[in-house]
Amino acid sequence: MTISCFSQQKFLNKLELGIELGASIPMGSFSKSVVEPSLDQNFNPENQYREFRGFVKQEGGQAQLGSNLGVTLAYAISPSFYFSLNYSRFTNPIDVSPQENYFAANLQNRTDFFGNEYQIFGSLESDHYQANGWYSGFGYRKAIGTWAFFGEGYLGVNQLVFPFYTWKFDSPGPTTILRPGPYVESPVPDKLPAFLYGMGLGLEKSISERIGVSLKFKYLASNHSHEYWTALVGSRNFEIEDQINFRVITASLGIALKLAE
Repeated sequence: MTISCFSQQKFLNKLELGIELGASIPMGSFSKSVVEPSLDQNFNPENQYREFRGFVKQEGGQAQLGSNLGVTLAYAISPSFYFSLNYSRFTNPIDVSPQENYFAANLQNRTDFFGNEYQIFGSLESDHYQANGWYSGFGYRKAIGTWAFFGEGYLGVNQLVFPFYTWKFDSPGPTTILRPGPYVESPVPDKLPAFLYGMGLGLEKSISERIGVSLKFKYLASNHSHEYWTALVGSRNFEIEDQINFRVITASLGIALKLAE
């Protein structure tokens, strides 16, 4: 019994539980605004109105500054090296203004066959990007007094929730709604798991024997391929093959607790 308790105590001494909260900063194509891929790719050049076929994000995800919440359980392999299990939840709003501005400038004012002018008003609504990352980490820690500096590498899975969207067009006829739909037995995207990789840097300040506060920066990336159909009421359907290139830098403040003295 004494040996068993001693072993458990020794194991707990090597465990550290951390909670962190901070910003999720989109990077690269995940943050870019690109309208052209969302337009009809097979339109008639004689038609001056090139309609939207959806909201395509491979070249520009249009993600905005968001938030992240993370939990980490780390195990010290040695005084310098450690292994960790990590969970992060990311939320990033999506900027729809580039598409709406394009519509207002190029598609809102129209002329019919008889030369009569009229207007169609369009608006785009979208869910936020939401993702849940589960990943392991391997890190190196350098302690200097009550401070510790560390670097980490990450591998795991990121499950991105597909950000459903709706185009609404108000015209003299019925309102037109464009959104992902189950056409030609094509699946409707929902949860999009993908391989996640990244790295992190940070520092930690011990404020007691068991508690520390930290500042941590992570770069995390994953590619989420998917396909679906959209339907434009009164017109043809569009098949969309897309990929969301998830790229974020997180900047977080955290608190760490050693599970045993």
